[in-house]
Amino acid sequence: RIYVNVALDVVREGRPHGFAHITGGGLSENIIRSVPDHLNIDIDRSTWQRSDLFDWLQSAGEIADSEMLRTFNCGIGFVVICARDDVDSILATADRHEMPASVIGRVSDRPGPRVHYG
Repeated sequence: RIYVNVALDVVREGRPHGFAHITGGGLSENIIRSVPDHLNIDIDRSTWQRSDLFDWLQSAGEIADSEMLRTFNCGIGFVVICARDDVDSILATADRHEMPASVIGRVSDRPGPRVHYG
C-alpha cells in the first residue's frame, strides 16, 4: 500500500504528532522512534486481524512472538500518532481514501518497557 495521500490529508486536516512506516524493524522498533524518550507505547494486539501469511511464517520458521513483532509489521503498515481528540477525524480521512484503519494503542508515561503489547 502507498500511504502518502492519506498522510498528506492527515497533515492538512488534523494535527498528527508523528508517523511511523512499519518496514524492517517491525512494530516494536519503528513506532517507538516516533515518540520522545520519556514516553512509552502500549499496543493492543486484539485490535487488528493478523494475516494468515504471518501465522504461517511464524509457524514454519518457528519464530517467537517477540521476534515477529520486532521484525515484521504483522499487518500494520503505517501508524499515525495523534491526540485522542483527533482520532475520529484521522479515521474518517483514512476511510475517505478506502484505507482500513483502527486505533491499535496509546502513548503513555507508564514505567516499564518502551513498547508493551497487551
